[in-house]
Formats: sequence, C-alpha cells, structure tokens
Amino acid sequence: MSNDLFETPELIPSNVLDIISKYENLDSFTYLTIEKMLKQLNKIGYSFEYYLDCTPYNLQKTHL
Repeated sequence: MSNDLFETPELIPSNVLDIISKYENLDSFTYLTIEKMLKQLNKIGYSFEYYLDCTPYNLQKTHL
C-alpha cells in the first residue's frame, strides 16, 4: 500500500513543500514545469507521477 503524500500534505517535509510551492503558484502545469519540479524533487529523494494533463499524483519518498 502506497502513501501518496499529495493526499496527506501535513506529512510533506518542508524542503519538499518549498519546491512544490514554487510551481503551485503558476496558473497551470506544463510538461516543462512539471518535469522541472520532478527533477528538483528527485535530487532530494522524492518522486511523483503525472497525468497527461500534467496533474501530479503519487508523491513518494524514493529509496536512494
């Protein structure tokens, strides 16, 4: 069973929230912005998937 951190924002660490908040303030995600956010989160050990409409989901801590 996975725990999508997007569904439990109170469990998201502050460094992850800092990255997400930079992109949340945009009007909408594009493939370019969603990939930038994903790369930044990958660098600190987190990953997510996204739908074709660039809606992110399944934020998880990766096993490095």
